[in-house]
Amino acid sequence: MIKVEDLTYNDLAYNELNGVSFALDKGKTGVAIGPNGCGKSLLLKAIAEPHLDYSGRVIVSNFKAKSEPEKAKAVVGYLPKQVHPDGFLTAFELLETIAAFYQISPKERQEKILKLANELYCGDELYTLLERQGSALHQRVGIIASLIHQPSVLLWDEPLTNLDYRCQQAVLGLLKSAVAHGATVLIATNDLRLAEELADKIIVLRDGQIVAEGTMKQIHNQVRSPKADLESVYEHLFGG
Repeated sequence: MIKVEDLTYNDLAYNELNGVSFALDKGKTGVAIGPNGCGKSLLLKAIAEPHLDYSGRVIVSNFKAKSEPEKAKAVVGYLPKQVHPDGFLTAFELLETIAAFYQISPKERQEKILKLANELYCGDELYTLLERQGSALHQRVGIIASLIHQPSVLLWDEPLTNLDYRCQQAVLGLLKSAVAHGATVLIATNDLRLAEELADKIIVLRDGQIVAEGTMKQIHNQVRSPKADLESVYEHLFGG
């Protein structure tokens, strides 16, 4: 589960959150949407990184992020909007290092890495230096890194960026499998069709504040848009 209470944070880069509060139950998927700069990426970052100087309270899987930061981080799998892995390592070396950090045994982490890489069609690319690989592999490595320790909370920022259709479908399959096994997922995206497809709860942000929240039906009732689909709701709130 994820519980955020009165979260306020400014990253000094013209992005901020102002009193954001919401809850997301175990095994549910929330999607944060809104114009660029509204704070959706910052929201995921603040939940994932307890050391940030924010006010308010964040709880993940019953761990209080500020007072139990190591326990909170251990149950979170975070995919930032831009994945920039260390180019001096191969993908396999990087993922082994991350898996070792989570105290996964050598045999198990090798099996996990190979299994996830094959599911994302990049098993043959694991042993080339990352600096020689493109953004599509970097994205897949970031996704594997977020899943390697089987976290109970997933925070994914634009997870389908740079991926072809086949890889996108594989990523969505991994996401749905994680949810089926009880993971709580929060996604930030500009893809409204994806948001409407996946979300049990939609969180609409503007200028660092939540302006609408709930199921698609609840959002439509709150906003009173002419049509009930998410694109119409978005246009009603923010203009075409």
